Amino acid sequence: MNWFVSPGSRPQAPAQLFCLPYAGGGASAFRRWQPEAGPDVEVLPVQLPGRENRIGDDPDFTVAELAAAIADRADRPYAIYGHSMGGRLGFEVVRELRRAGRELPVRLYVGGARAPHVTAASFFDGLSRVADDELLRRLAAGGGLPDGLLDHPELVELLLP
Repeated sequence: MNWFVSPGSRPQAPAQLFCLPYAGGGASAFRRWQPEAGPDVEVLPVQLPGRENRIGDDPDFTVAELAAAIADRADRPYAIYGHSMGGRLGFEVVRELRRAGRELPVRLYVGGARAPHVTAASFFDGLSRVADDELLRRLAAGGGLPDGLLDHPELVELLLP
């Protein structure tokens, strides 16, 4: 399984940055990061199964599988960045790395997500446990869907898993 999309390998860079996408997103969310990161960072966007070029892969995976893939690919000091769901996933990956006794990242960067100990209610809380029609209703009401998406049932069917 190839977990990483490398927009430009930089084996000479002294650090690596593994990037975890938001829910429904893929590695392409980070396609412009490598040029902006400069020569000292190799940006390694993570392509989760069932997304983009891995659309045919079973979307089920475990945090342990992802943590092992990152640890095996990390060959120098590294950090993890996760956005929204990717932030939560990054937090769990670091916990798994610690449990497994693997090399830990020097930093975990999180954007668009609350800290794990913050329990304030949100419009989007519990979305993973609702029926598909309720999920779509709440995402649309909260501005979490592009305009017109629901007019294309074949696309909705592709994105729901």
